[in-house]
Amino acid sequence: MCTAILNKSNLLSKDVFENVLDNNPDGLGIGFVEGGKLRTYKDLSNVDRIYSIYKKFRKSNSTPVLIHARIGTQGSKDESNIHPYFVNEDLMMIHNGIIDIDIINHKKSDTWHVARSIQRFYDPSMVMQEGTHEHNIIQSMCGSTNKLVFLNVHNNYHIMNARLGHYDKEGNWYSNHNYLKSNYYDVGGKRYYKGGTKGAAYSYNDYDYGYTSYAKKPKVTAMACPTDRVRTLSELYDDLLSECYYTMYGSPWEEFYDTKYEAFEDMSTYMGVRTITELARSVIELNQYHEQYNDDDDDELESYSLQRKLDDYERALNIAPNPFTK
Repeated sequence: MCTAILNKSNLLSKDVFENVLDNNPDGLGIGFVEGGKLRTYKDLSNVDRIYSIYKKFRKSNSTPVLIHARIGTQGSKDESNIHPYFVNEDLMMIHNGIIDIDIINHKKSDTWHVARSIQRFYDPSMVMQEGTHEHNIIQSMCGSTNKLVFLNVHNNYHIMNARLGHYDKEGNWYSNHNYLKSNYYDVGGKRYYKGGTKGAAYSYNDYDYGYTSYAKKPKVTAMACPTDRVRTLSELYDDLLSECYYTMYGSPWEEFYDTKYEAFEDMSTYMGVRTITELARSVIELNQYHEQYNDDDDDELESYSLQRKLDDYERALNIAPNPFTK
């Protein structure tokens, strides 16, 4: 899995940078405060460039630096998905782990979606303070396995689930041991040996599904059904979103929005939810409330139709049992 490092003040060796990118080959990034602003530098493969920037910064600065190397499990493998991520101009973050979150933009990583969620808080900086509502929401989202590191423009930092990593004698924090030389890739806690040294079943090259990948083959994201054509998770998501909007407003979202992401953002903000499943349940509850006071068969039919689409979507996510499997 990815490697996240909080480098407190000392100069780390170039070996650390080379090892983390060798073990996490989908990009290397650093972030720090310079000139009163948060700055990030990212590269898909050029360790020399990133280390040169880092070393130059360290010559005159002993303030914290975030370091991250990515092994992609969600989203495209390009520079836009390399950490650190800006939450806003005053806060950045890096992440190690895999977060179970509704994906609304499949080109973006799970971390991008988390950063986007934090951005929507009234005061995103509160996520760094334990015990706050904002911190508790993101902590709950991350569970007991994910690790997040935040750095703000004042050089204050916060590590969420710090106990899952470790510190060295200089006070630097590491999310795992992938800054050391290794003969395997760690993807979601599973080992895939480089070059297939442990046999074809663990070959790095055997796990290519559309682009170079270092993870296990993706789980099926379609609902098993008794029709000839199996529907993809993306199609089920689109159906659910369209049904939510139509149930709320009586018209297709395409009449008012250019993209489904804009439609979802407005609806989720209005309903005070963050995922498509939470949105659907809220719309159903609202419609059922209307049914109690309006003797309208249309409300009942709309709730039924929306519930069916929600069931289909959750079944595809393996949240609900699949009645078509034995």
